[in-house]
Amino acid sequence: MSAPTIPSDFVSRAVSVAAADGIDLTPALGAGRISRAVLAQPHARLTPEQVSLFTRAVWQITGDELFGLGAGPVPRGSFRIMTLTLIHCPDLAHALTRMIEVNRVLQGLPTLSLTIGETSTHLDVDLPDEVTEKTRVTVDFLLMLLHRFAAWLVGGRVPLVSVSLPYAEPDPILARSYDAIFGIPVTFDAGRAALEMDNSAMRSPIIRTEESLEEYLRDSPNLMLSERDYESTVSSQVRRIFESGIQGRTATTDEIATCSR
Repeated sequence: MSAPTIPSDFVSRAVSVAAADGIDLTPALGAGRISRAVLAQPHARLTPEQVSLFTRAVWQITGDELFGLGAGPVPRGSFRIMTLTLIHCPDLAHALTRMIEVNRVLQGLPTLSLTIGETSTHLDVDLPDEVTEKTRVTVDFLLMLLHRFAAWLVGGRVPLVSVSLPYAEPDPILARSYDAIFGIPVTFDAGRAALEMDNSAMRSPIIRTEESLEEYLRDSPNLMLSERDYESTVSSQVRRIFESGIQGRTATTDEIATCSR
């Protein structure tokens, strides 16, 4: 099976948002071997290694772990400090609760909130009054990071009940890319930015150590972009495509054949 790839649209929007703020990410594109011609094609695909190299270069250019997308600068090392406080928690619920506590102290990061229900838990990214293109780039990055890192902490899947995004659905091909990234059909125009997780996952014990965290951080963001924390068999991927069709995102047989790329 082909390795998973990432739509160039994700990088293209980040470059456009940075340019609007006067930041030239051309050197980062060069680091990731990403051409402007590829960025002009929203359905072109990039490898996790390309996006990882691009991301590391952006960190160097901006000196900001959130690429300058937050309300204020997020100094390099902020993510490491936060994660060091999480791996000593007993389970995922306690880890996410502590993450939100630390998040309130680290200025520049978007505010997060956790709502625990009877069967599922919502992890929300608080939204500004106006949802802009910068909001979209920030939400996409944070929700993917939060989901993948939660799965790494527990060493297994973190089943999602739903994924809510606050902006309009893109074209069907890009919409299915979101479905593939999160492992379930995504709901757009939802009025919130949230991951809804099954409470069985919230009770999962944290299995990582400070040593394994240091290794993870050395390989970040490549591990985050490469690893999948949900079912990755062909049958489960096809099932997700049919589920997407129920929500109006249908696929051709060729698209089904390439859904996991």
